[in-house]
Amino acid sequence: MNLEEVFNPYIKSLESGIRDENWFLATMGACTLPDICTSLEDKRGNGPYIEWFNTYVKAYQPTVNRRKRFIAETLEEWINSPPYKPEDVGLETIVFFSGVNAYALRCAFLHGGNGDLSLQPVQSGERRFERYKDQILNIKKVEFINDPTITIDKDKENGIAYLNPERYCRAIIAGVINWIETISELKTSDKPNEQRVYSIVHENASKMIKFE
Repeated sequence: MNLEEVFNPYIKSLESGIRDENWFLATMGACTLPDICTSLEDKRGNGPYIEWFNTYVKAYQPTVNRRKRFIAETLEEWINSPPYKPEDVGLETIVFFSGVNAYALRCAFLHGGNGDLSLQPVQSGERRFERYKDQILNIKKVEFINDPTITIDKDKENGIAYLNPERYCRAIIAGVINWIETISELKTSDKPNEQRVYSIVHENASKMIKFE
């Protein structure tokens, strides 16, 4: 059994929603796919969803070259900054939208039809979710804007993240493809635990609903 073939109907359905600009259906599908992937690994709950998003969805976590040890406070400081040296430049990952935000959006949208992330326990600051506090990113609410010029924009003062629905859906599709490739590579692993994960995923995938 090929995982790509199993997920092809799901991805095609999501792409159809994108083409038709059926953002309600498409975004609901996008919010659900990480759940399916993690459940195939026999994992449940917020933790696996958050980890999956952080691992496989890269659109909101770009890695860029940034200057180290120098933060300009004003435009003048930036203009007058000393020349770059190779040792002053390093790769850094910037997170604009995290797995915690994605899970809170999934819960808010699928179960409440809204984008108010602040109402979701995982973003509430409750003690049991303290380990996620650095991933909240001061995002309290998500609004979708069908503007092709943005991937994500933020109103920092009010804690609102503006997402482009097409780009969000495509980011999830890319994450699923990335996950499929990772799982498929486990077949030839020399580690018994990784081979076990491969077997579990394929066993569970064989039980997925088919429309014939």
